Amino acid sequence: MTKVASPLAAAAKAPDAPATAELFRNLRNPFFIGENAALTQALGWTDAWTTKPSEYAAAAESAADVAAAVSETDYFQPDWQTAFWGEHYARLAAIKRRYDPDGLFFVHHSVGSEAWNPDGFTTIA
Repeated sequence: MTKVASPLAAAAKAPDAPATAELFRNLRNPFFIGENAALTQALGWTDAWTTKPSEYAAAAESAADVAAAVSETDYFQPDWQTAFWGEHYARLAAIKRRYDPDGLFFVHHSVGSEAWNPDGFTTIA
């Protein structure tokens, strides 16, 4: 296995990787300031009940050209392996079996999750 200088170096080619969904290849996070975690600062909690809706509208307008991805899938998606992973599923499943042979890392609709019951506590034997 090749050692990389940083997590960013490892991910630098990821947006162009064939396994990356087309939709997510050009997303940008306007708040990313580099890989030095010491440079980040907490902005505090914004209480949605006391903040004026117009402030949210202004924020949304200022961020009109940016997007973020949230991993919310259709729990009842038929043939989710093809719908979410496409032609890459078999290769990804082989990689998963190689690095996680016991299936320790499990998320519903993730690669290899068909080996688990939907409750996430027991495997399907």
